Amino acid sequence: MDYSAALQQLEAACADFQLPEKRAAAEQTLLEFKRTPNVLPACRFVLEHSNTPLVQFHTALAVRESLIHEYALLSKQDVADVRDYIFSLCYERVGLERFVLRQLMHVYAVILKRSWMDLEEPERGQAFAQLNALVQAGGQGRTVALAFYEAILDEFSSTKASRIGLTLHYHQACKNEFTEKYLLGIFEAVLRVIHQEMQTQKINDALRYSTLLLEKIFSWDYTSRGRFTLSRDTAVSEQEMAGETPEFPASWKSTLLDPTVLSFFFDAYDLLRHDEAVAHRARQCLVQLSGIHGPILDGDAIMCSYATLMMRGYDKLLAIEPSIARDSDAYGPYLLGLCQMMQRLVKTVPTSILCEVDGFFRTMSDTAKLTVQCLRGTVAESDDTWNMEAFDELLDLWITLSADSYLPLVAQGTQESGVVQSYREDRIALTKFLEGVCQHIVDTYLETRLEAAKQAMEDDEADGSGFSDQEVFGDQLTGIARLARLVPQHSLASIQRLLIDRTTRMRSLLTPKALPEDQQQFLHFLHEHIHWLLMISGYVLADAGQGEHPMVPVALLRLSTSQAANGPDGDQVVQLSKAIFELATLLARDPSSAEAANCSPLVAETLFWCLERPNLVLAFGGAEKSGHGQEILHTLIQLVHQNVLLWNADSDVLTQIIRLLNGFTVNAQLRNEVLNSFAQLVTLLTENLERLPETLHSEVVRAMARIILYSRNIERRDIYIGMLTNVMRFAATVEQPNFASIYQDSNVVEQVRSMIEMLDGLAQSIGTTSAPIVYAFCSRYFEPLVELVRVYRLFPEVITDILSFFASLYENMEFDRLPAGAPAVVCQATIALLRAYEVANKGRKRTVAEKEEAEPYPDIVNLINMLTNLMGTELVGFDDHATEDNGCTADVIEVVFFGLGVLVPAMDNEMLNVGPSEDERFISDLVELQYDRLIGLPTELQQDGKGAQMAAFATPLDGFLQSILQSLVFNDMDNGLIKSASEALYPLICTRRAKFEELVQSIVSQQPTPELQQRLLAAFGALNDTVPGTMPRHLNSTIIANFYQALTKFLLGACGFLRII
Repeated sequence: MDYSAALQQLEAACADFQLPEKRAAAEQTLLEFKRTPNVLPACRFVLEHSNTPLVQFHTALAVRESLIHEYALLSKQDVADVRDYIFSLCYERVGLERFVLRQLMHVYAVILKRSWMDLEEPERGQAFAQLNALVQAGGQGRTVALAFYEAILDEFSSTKASRIGLTLHYHQACKNEFTEKYLLGIFEAVLRVIHQEMQTQKINDALRYSTLLLEKIFSWDYTSRGRFTLSRDTAVSEQEMAGETPEFPASWKSTLLDPTVLSFFFDAYDLLRHDEAVAHRARQCLVQLSGIHGPILDGDAIMCSYATLMMRGYDKLLAIEPSIARDSDAYGPYLLGLCQMMQRLVKTVPTSILCEVDGFFRTMSDTAKLTVQCLRGTVAESDDTWNMEAFDELLDLWITLSADSYLPLVAQGTQESGVVQSYREDRIALTKFLEGVCQHIVDTYLETRLEAAKQAMEDDEADGSGFSDQEVFGDQLTGIARLARLVPQHSLASIQRLLIDRTTRMRSLLTPKALPEDQQQFLHFLHEHIHWLLMISGYVLADAGQGEHPMVPVALLRLSTSQAANGPDGDQVVQLSKAIFELATLLARDPSSAEAANCSPLVAETLFWCLERPNLVLAFGGAEKSGHGQEILHTLIQLVHQNVLLWNADSDVLTQIIRLLNGFTVNAQLRNEVLNSFAQLVTLLTENLERLPETLHSEVVRAMARIILYSRNIERRDIYIGMLTNVMRFAATVEQPNFASIYQDSNVVEQVRSMIEMLDGLAQSIGTTSAPIVYAFCSRYFEPLVELVRVYRLFPEVITDILSFFASLYENMEFDRLPAGAPAVVCQATIALLRAYEVANKGRKRTVAEKEEAEPYPDIVNLINMLTNLMGTELVGFDDHATEDNGCTADVIEVVFFGLGVLVPAMDNEMLNVGPSEDERFISDLVELQYDRLIGLPTELQQDGKGAQMAAFATPLDGFLQSILQSLVFNDMDNGLIKSASEALYPLICTRRAKFEELVQSIVSQQPTPELQQRLLAAFGALNDTVPGTMPRHLNSTIIANFYQALTKFLLGACGFLRII
């Protein structure tokens, strides 16, 4: 090769690369150069004679590619010479551009890793000794050496390794040996550099590189079999890795836990904090340092010493905080880092040990002051997220500490050892201290939240996120509730006082007269305050949960029990609940009254959320509390009645009311009590359903039906069902004489859709005892609904609604509780529906808008759901009892296969690209469970024809088997596809055993060593043992699940030394 000519070509190509019209040709020239055999000498010539940075960069890439692809052709000395040359080039050519220098150092690291297993231990040590000599020399050489260390750390890490054509096992082995033998030495060298460079009191490149290296080391994966992500894949970010302090090896103990070293980190930060880029990395190191755990802390004494030193350092940083200007860019990150350090230390070190640390309570007292300061900072600047994030960290800290205060102490009078006695005293002191802290934090939180609400109103801020305050602040409110329950008397009294005050002020503004502008503004403030007070009350009074009984916190139950002797008026829990009801009653205004204009839908929504969350009727309204449970329930229903009328156009309020009604169905006693006073509410909802938003019709019907259908009074239940029938107005809409001429009218279409959605809601209300009732009600509409599919064949939204109804019905219906003839009716109706859909869908052209919807092809999705749910019914089982007579005159599987014949022609390539969800993959389940029905031949004829069939398909099946095996073993495959691959691989191994063994022998013979060959044979043998010699007659889900587990185990064990990356 003419090296000079090659240099000229590269110079020209890099110049043309900047021109769009010549870029393609330039890229081809660069690619051909990189693919040139034995290109290393030419690369060296170019690097020595070219001063063009882009040429130097692409030449470095060529060196890397040549080393990877031609490594086997190079001698050990050749590789060492290239590595040494790049090292000298980076050290001597100080004028190289930064991006060129980084690429060359990356190539150096790749060469070192590629040759790692070929190097003897002294040779590896020599490479690091060479770098360490530069570090000790200082000056520019030190900076270069630290940059080399960065490249090496990246290449040997679990997150930024390059693809160098080697197995995952090789990458892992290199990382493990590097971690075990060299990483600690690099860490110590970096600490020495920081110590020496700090003497100048100036931040230079050496310090910047050193803090970067420390951050990488503190984010290192020290496990021998950790996750491995290549740099060209979707890599795990350093911030993600820094989310939890790694578990350092025990060999790091003498260095990392040395008191001098721990103190040194805080001393170094005092200098580094003046450069924000460096300060951020230094803070991250301190945060990681605050969470050290694992075998490195192997005793209480060591943990106590470690915690003492960390807390002293934290005190130093806390003392610096007032000197940083609040409005500076550095303050927010500094504050957050400070809070993260203490939070991680408290979560890492047991509370019993922290209490032994000298000055622990003094430090915690300062931390409590910082917590309050962060809270007040959230109000000072409305868009200040730093204070809010810092407060969340400290809130987590206080929750961790308060968790121990809930644990029971050893009973008084019990014989206690000295250690137990000391722990008792610490616990008592901690609990008393936390009570004072929690009081202050809860009071400040109430104050700042109300002030922030007022400030938001003044700034006319509108939250465009689409999330409610419960969703945005839910975790924070849950934490505050935990602290509030530690001092329940104080917290409930504070909340009740504020709520009563705002209620009194609200009462004065609910007048028939129009309010002046200043009072209207004040009214808006009151609405926001009440909204927040109700949210906080809801979180304090109960934890969110599902079940028959409300999740009332133990602390509140204890408080209520202790105050029971004082009567309801002395029970703070009951009194706060009473205040909430009084507010709700105050705001339940007649929609025609002038006062209604002064009510807020946000407050109404939050009120019903608060009433529904703890289920106050059960929690605090029973006979054992106040004896007014029925009265409270009656009041609740009255509130629902009044607010449905008042907020009939507000879907958010109505949705929350529906959730409250659904909560009545969870507990049998409560449900029965509701039925006694439900008639008025049913009348209200049925008579006013058309006034409610159409999107809620289905939800309203479902909520009513869930209560109605549990009525034991048959006469009353029939009356309620008659009212539901009337409100659906099916006959009045569809059976009117002129329906054929008006069915396309928009109002009629909306009536029909609303009617179908209400049927859908009824189908979703099915319970164990209500299945026969709902079936009897819905089955009368099967034929009219099928006819509507024919009528509305040009209205896909109507057809989609009908399919959704049948899908919901089949999903919730318990068919074993239906009359004997019901399955046959269902099968016949389904076939008629499928035929009508097939006709309506024939020749249909889907619009672009339909394809671009958030959930495209809703009719196809609902059809798949319907068939899947039908297949999962108990009409016909899929096991050996499937042939038993269950009173069904129609074969459900035949209906499902008929539906499959309708579904497949209706789908196109674009639908397949969208990809069905896991729940919609019913085709594979159908084939798996009913594969013998796919060929409509008698069983004897199928058995006779198997040989001929297999002979005809032998070649494509062998190719399919080889392709699947190749993808699983050698290629990067999406983990989500492994289950599907196992479903295909199992029958292929059963039917093509000889080909499978041939492929296995081929893969095994390609391994370079007998050891790897034996390991691979053992792995394939274990996989093969899970597959029988003949194909099972019924390939059920259990067989596939067992094979999937075996295949996963095989891939985890074998791919490490098979997969080339």
